[in-house]
Amino acid sequence: MEKPSVVIVLHTHMPYVLNQGDWTHGTTWLNEAVLESYVPLLNVLNSLKELGIQSKVTISTSPILNEQLLHPAFPSIVQSYVRKQINQAEREIAKFSGIHEALCNIPIGNFWKSWYSDRYTDISSQYSWDLTGALRRAQEEGLAELMSTSLTHAYLPLLSKKESIDMQIASANVHHRNLFGETMCMWLPECGYDSSTHIVNSLLENHVRGIVLDLSSILKAMERSCELIEIPKHLRPLRMVLANCNSSSDSIAVLIRHSDLC
Repeated sequence: MEKPSVVIVLHTHMPYVLNQGDWTHGTTWLNEAVLESYVPLLNVLNSLKELGIQSKVTISTSPILNEQLLHPAFPSIVQSYVRKQINQAEREIAKFSGIHEALCNIPIGNFWKSWYSDRYTDISSQYSWDLTGALRRAQEEGLAELMSTSLTHAYLPLLSKKESIDMQIASANVHHRNLFGETMCMWLPECGYDSSTHIVNSLLENHVRGIVLDLSSILKAMERSCELIEIPKHLRPLRMVLANCNSSSDSIAVLIRHSDLC
């Protein structure tokens, strides 16, 4: 049997939550994503490097997320959140210490106190509050490949005007180039794609040559005038197809998400 080809693509995005309070869809959401996902991901990539393992992962980052990570208030927001979580753990430890039946919960409190302290050390000392810079270095060191997504993470099929789609794609590429360098691939928000030619033409005109879609998007695309050529089925769980459009002699490589894994 031929070995399957698997591409690990991680999509990272966070709606703009700054100046929207703490809870539920405020800065707490951003803090949780940063401390529980983005920092641990960077830690894993760097740990693999120290073990001599060259990780093979693709990460998409949205301009909206990046701008929040670069915001001047970001360090103080994280500091305040970490301090709050550590204080909460200390209060819980003190409370459980006075209840014999709850002594078993003390190790949990100690775990979270240590965990938040360690993540704070990671982001402040190891990454110097510069997570976009850490991602850029990961790419430069061959630990990850970075790609963009649309400017405001807009669902492109809902944009009726090609000019709007052009703005989302072109501006996102400029943003990505300024932070991370050139990319020819893009994660379409929510894997959004439709049967119109606006999206594919905008992608081609802005030099995007690789996208990720799900199976339902491909079925809709088959209604278009584009010819979809599937190449071999052993490429599981991701399959590669080529979209050849009548409007251009160029093509776009499409990675198909395997629905059983999503």
